[in-house]
Amino acid sequence: MYRNYLHKFNGSRTKFYVTLIVILVVIFALIKINPFRASSPQSTTSSRTGIKDALATLPLNKEFKFPLKDDKSETVGEIKYIIENAELRDEIIIKGKKAYAVNGKVFLVLNLKIVNDSNKNISMSTKDYTRLFINNNESEPLSPSIHNDPVVIDAISVKPTRIGFSISKSYKDLKIKVGEIKGEKTTVDIKF
Repeated sequence: MYRNYLHKFNGSRTKFYVTLIVILVVIFALIKINPFRASSPQSTTSSRTGIKDALATLPLNKEFKFPLKDDKSETVGEIKYIIENAELRDEIIIKGKKAYAVNGKVFLVLNLKIVNDSNKNISMSTKDYTRLFINNNESEPLSPSIHNDPVVIDAISVKPTRIGFSISKSYKDLKIKVGEIKGEKTTVDIKF
């Protein structure tokens, strides 16, 4: 009887140690592959989404002023719509993710600054002020397909933003017309 009791005790002890070793191995494995643990500063910087330099850049530095209207369409101030430059790119960042132009196409990106000198925050659709014309075809104005609208510009501040178009690489004669939808337009040639 003593021998049977000792045999049962030794079997339990062996099971205990095997179970303990398995639990420790599992814990160690979870610590090593845990996706929720804080990352080190090195891994944070290497995981940032970056893009290649522009294929071409054209400085424009064109400034336009548009009336700032309230909900009753009364003018309460003005905004400055500045087109800093135009770029041709084969990849861009959209909502934090890299997007690539399809074969035979590029992105035409216009980098903007919107200046709000008023003491109120404003929200606007930057894409409503610019149309692209290709190969002197005045009957087909293209609106931007890449934008951050609506753009909110805080009171007395400058907001950098951009608008863009997906175009064929073969297009050479590009121009934009800038102005209010129902107002006068200014033509700007885009020649890289």
